Amino acid sequence: MTTPGTAAATTPADSELIRSFLGRSDDAAQVAPDPVNLPMIRRWCDALGDDNPIYTSVGAARAAGHPGIVAPPGMLHVWTTPGLRGRALAGVTAEVQNALNDAGYTGTVAVTLDNEYLRYLVLGDQLTCVRTIESISPEKRTGLGPGVFVTSRADYRDADGELVGTIRLTFLRFRPPGASVPPVGRPGGERA
Repeated sequence: MTTPGTAAATTPADSELIRSFLGRSDDAAQVAPDPVNLPMIRRWCDALGDDNPIYTSVGAARAAGHPGIVAPPGMLHVWTTPGLRGRALAGVTAEVQNALNDAGYTGTVAVTLDNEYLRYLVLGDQLTCVRTIESISPEKRTGLGPGVFVTSRADYRDADGELVGTIRLTFLRFRPPGASVPPVGRPGGERA
């Protein structure tokens, strides 16, 4: 808090680079490497102990009013999530994470995850995902250390461009106790 006539302290979170991510989206949609498919649905259901037959039986799915087998809504992000080998997280979310890391906010914790499912995914759906940085807070004092809250929105579309769901992730990037603070300017201490 500042008093009238005094300037607020500038923090690495206030840098022009960090603020430039606000409202930015991925340059290109991330395309799921595989269409929605039964083997992945079965593995998901087995791992979570979900025995809902609309996810594995055409008859049960049709009896429930679906055209065929549908994927559990919670799988929305699975189709475009990078695997553990060979594909790193890319795009605007990775860029803002890297910039915050360079600015000294090296700790990360997820704060909230909000999902909106607009329709069930059906076998054969080919999804794409575009992420947008919706908000970046000023530096806040938190129990983990000074930090910045970032909300990223992921929009998932089918091959026809229909929006099928949205996931909003808010994460906190924080400076762990004892970590050094880069000089204000560009992240990493470089001066403009």
